[in-house]
Amino acid sequence: MVEKKVRSYFDDLSSIDLRDREQIKPGSGGTSLRVVPWAVAYSELMKYDPNATYEFMRDRRQVTEVIEIPIDDGNTIKKSVTYIEELPFFDTGIGYEVRTRVTACGVTKEMCLPVYNSQNKSMGSESRTYTTKRGENTVDAALYEDVYKSIMRCFAKNLAMFGIAINLWTKEDAPESILELEKLRTEAFNLFVQKANLSNNTKLKVNEIAKATLPEDCNADPRLCEDVDILKDLIKKFKAVRMIPDEEKATKTKTSK
Repeated sequence: MVEKKVRSYFDDLSSIDLRDREQIKPGSGGTSLRVVPWAVAYSELMKYDPNATYEFMRDRRQVTEVIEIPIDDGNTIKKSVTYIEELPFFDTGIGYEVRTRVTACGVTKEMCLPVYNSQNKSMGSESRTYTTKRGENTVDAALYEDVYKSIMRCFAKNLAMFGIAINLWTKEDAPESILELEKLRTEAFNLFVQKANLSNNTKLKVNEIAKATLPEDCNADPRLCEDVDILKDLIKKFKAVRMIPDEEKATKTKTSK
């Protein structure tokens, strides 16, 4: 007798279909990435485990400062003051890092993430420069909004460790095949928009091509296609489309009558 496998919380949470709530965000190198907002992931976790808790971890440091206290006749005295400083990030010496902790389904999991800019370059207390083939680029010092964005991204990644939208995080350290797929998706979608804006008839044409070329579950959206060869074929077909004036259809209809 084959023993039936008992489903785990990870099986349940990773099987939730969130495709209708995904967002497309620009990635590096002309690619695009599909992401699930942290609020969506968190709401799914709370539906599954209403007792789940989270923590945005803070760096607690003891700080000692010497302050001057004014006294009579304009004189001051110096006094040593010690207090606990709490920061929403950790300074690793090579950049800032944020950390989160989530407890759900009877287990606690932690996640960390560097604070980085839109080019995925880590940020810290000071600006820095780095060299590329095209010259030098500058990474600005981290601002509070950079830290906040990284905290929420780290939180979403932490939730993914329980299974929620974890398939999307496979692109975090994506191999070339995944990057190529994302680049083709972006190119095909941009071509679709470009051609569709030419005229209503052209929009109908590219929509017909997308429906005929893409798998049915893509719903004519190249951003949902998982097949590189299909995307290459679609791009080729889109490039061959020329503008179809809106009056052309009306003219043909009159002629046929």
